[in-house]
Amino acid sequence: MTKWLLSFACQLFALISFGANDSIQKSINRRISIGFEFAPASYLKWSFPEYQKVLFYDPSSGKEKGDYSTKIIPLPMCGLHISYSYNKILKIETAISYSKEEAGGVILIDTSDYYFTRRGINSYIIRFIQIPLMVNFRIPNKSKKRNYTNCKIGLNFDFIYYEKNSYGGETKFSLNGTIISQSHLDGKERHNKYSFNKITPFIFVGREHFSKNENFSFSYGSMFTFKSIYQQHNTSEYFKNYKITPIIIGIACHF
Repeated sequence: MTKWLLSFACQLFALISFGANDSIQKSINRRISIGFEFAPASYLKWSFPEYQKVLFYDPSSGKEKGDYSTKIIPLPMCGLHISYSYNKILKIETAISYSKEEAGGVILIDTSDYYFTRRGINSYIIRFIQIPLMVNFRIPNKSKKRNYTNCKIGLNFDFIYYEKNSYGGETKFSLNGTIISQSHLDGKERHNKYSFNKITPFIFVGREHFSKNENFSFSYGSMFTFKSIYQQHNTSEYFKNYKITPIIIGIACHF
């Protein structure tokens, strides 16, 4: 984590230095932007650090499908976006967004020295208030003066406020396969209990198109979110994932 943060700080310093020294400083355009962004869908690839083995199954058939620890979820993010233009090529940005993650149809197998436990989870849903901090390095399109390519790097700070876990059964086996115990697990759910959960780094690449007077813009792009570099175990399950969001759409007003 320390190495990643040092690398991020160096890149940020280099970007600011470049923007401050470049001749483009002659036409500094400081302005505040406020807009709305949303993503239609995201692809999640899950990992389960506490468990030796993970199997996914189809709840409708009950058949195991192997280790397919992936899920596509609709509307994973939407919210208010705010940015400040340091100069023509550098923006500092943040947001406050609704965000969610889901895992479904998973069997967790945890092995100890004396037995192994097989536990089913029918579905797992988490919802967050997400606050990202990012640096946007903007590349102007020479042929189209009001168009930019946006290259962003940043960190998401996720505050969990909703969690729902629909469990199946739990079976404890001896190492020779004998069943020691079986039980049905009650589901867990919490509402409006806010707590800080994790920090995840991300990169974003996209395009932004401005209106003629440059007080309005439309943007789109793709984002890759890495696994958390810091995560508290304050949830009913301890899952991690990386996330691919193929399209994020935004509109913004500039002041």
